[in-house]
Amino acid sequence: MNINEDYNDYFKLDIDTVFRKIDFARKYAGLVSDFNKWDGVEIAMPSPNIIKMCKELGYEVKYTKEKGYFNTSSVGDLVCIAAFSCKASCFELGSNFKLANKRILLAAAPWGIYNRLLSSEARKGNPIFNNEIQAKEILTRYFALYEELKNGLINYIESDEFKDNLNKSNLVTDKSFNEISNKGADVLQANSIESAEMFVISFNKKYNNKLDFSTESLQTLELVLSEMADFASEMSESLKVKYIEAAASYFLEIVRRVKGGYYIWNTELNQPVLVFGGPDFNISLPAFEKIKQRLENKKSEKIVDYYNRFLAEINKIKSGESNIFM
Repeated sequence: MNINEDYNDYFKLDIDTVFRKIDFARKYAGLVSDFNKWDGVEIAMPSPNIIKMCKELGYEVKYTKEKGYFNTSSVGDLVCIAAFSCKASCFELGSNFKLANKRILLAAAPWGIYNRLLSSEARKGNPIFNNEIQAKEILTRYFALYEELKNGLINYIESDEFKDNLNKSNLVTDKSFNEISNKGADVLQANSIESAEMFVISFNKKYNNKLDFSTESLQTLELVLSEMADFASEMSESLKVKYIEAAASYFLEIVRRVKGGYYIWNTELNQPVLVFGGPDFNISLPAFEKIKQRLENKKSEKIVDYYNRFLAEINKIKSGESNIFM
């Protein structure tokens, strides 16, 4: 298996495919549900006992006292580490998956950003033990689930499906909008269309082919941004810029295809905008900052609301006015 750096951030976007294929959410929720009764007596499990228990199950683990975590060791292009802690009478379970360059894909307990796939009960709960026999049963099921997840990840990144998705994930191609800022409207439009279409290619299958440039698909765009916002803080800055450009292009193309308009480069905003009107009066519609806000803050204005506000504003523009809609 040869993993290059291009896999890093895209892997985060599609890792939930593996979680669903192995039915992770149901199995983990079952583990929490089967061990959720406490008899009222705290069991303090010494770390040497847990290390011995893991060894009996076939796993060498080390205990990091300052972090309070037990970890397995792993080498290779995909570093897979079982990571868990043991507090009074309960385990907090998770895993740590990294690429060879040490970028974190899934960070420790409770299953990193992918705990969003779990039920609310499973997200809040941890398996509880009342004796060493139960503790060993919990660890046995935990390691089995860990192995399923590990093997699923390895198989997935070697699959044609993942490689095909990866090939389609260069959302804005190698050209950024900054590189074409001094070009004309035709070039800006061509690049925006290309970027919007690659956004569709990258996400349409996952969202049931609902990204069709219709105004109704703004709801799907909103869903894409909402899910991406769950891990936007973990994206590299360059990847975040690509997704912002692509999603903004898709939004602007919806508006252009429905209401018309033409692209220009706005030097003040340093981005393409869609312009409506003529030389005597016009209104410019930007999108990059709005998309960025939705990625970084779920409480910010929704894209659908932004679109509806614009529709209302475009009819109010008066002769002699030239506004940037915000």
